[in-house]
Amino acid sequence: SATLRTYAGNARFDAATSVSLGAVDLRADSDRNENPATLTDQSAWGSLAITATSGTVTDAATSGDTAVDVYAKTLRVASGQSIGEGADHLETEVQSIALSVSEGGAYITENTAFSLGSVDDVVVNQVAVTGTTSSTTAGSVLSGLTVAADTTDASNDDIVLIGTSGDITLDQAVTIAGNANVLVDAQSGALAMNAATTSGSGNVTAKASGNVTMADGADITTGAAGTSGDVNIMATGSSSTVTMGSGTQIVTNAGNVRVAADGSVTVGSIDARTSSDRTGSSLT
Repeated sequence: SATLRTYAGNARFDAATSVSLGAVDLRADSDRNENPATLTDQSAWGSLAITATSGTVTDAATSGDTAVDVYAKTLRVASGQSIGEGADHLETEVQSIALSVSEGGAYITENTAFSLGSVDDVVVNQVAVTGTTSSTTAGSVLSGLTVAADTTDASNDDIVLIGTSGDITLDQAVTIAGNANVLVDAQSGALAMNAATTSGSGNVTAKASGNVTMADGADITTGAAGTSGDVNIMATGSSSTVTMGSGTQIVTNAGNVRVAADGSVTVGSIDARTSSDRTGSSLT
């Protein structure tokens, strides 16, 4: 597949329908040319913005490949439908990411540590027919991960965020309409949840090989849209812990909750009542 490469310059893809990515490499040569390649100057790499207004953003490579698709400082993607696919994630090497989907899911596998945060719009120099350039106009900041609707219940409509090496930090909210399932998995690192995760009626799993921490306000909620999913929090590594803030809640609409750690578990509030009993203060 094709490769887009800059020397730490920014890049944008804007499509009325879909974007199929080959490789986008916005590293500085100082990192790219090292053997092995390094992340020393990643904070100075270029940033990538992708907009697929009514379609999908997919990996052009063969399903199941693990080659990195995006090397960048930050990545922001706004898509009409899904970002990545269940069988073929977008593989990234970025510091921070923000995602917005009108209807569908998102599947991201990150190579090292990353945060789900607030990402500025990416400004690039645009070449006119005269050969002169002008900067694109910056749009609004994109924050967290949002799926606005889930009316068709099609395939590839779940949320999967994987970090294969390094910590995952959720600094902005994950807000999912409909019955999409959510997986956040720090496979070789810790998971710090600093903002809320909400699914209309899907299952939510948050796991890490290291410690899982849920700050005050980093509530996990499912079932507001009706039938509730379950919540599973796992710290799988040796002596790893799960720590909820004193004001942190896990709330379902009669969905099951499991919190497991090899080490200790500190609980804030876990509420698996039906919504009707919760609002009516009853045990009906």
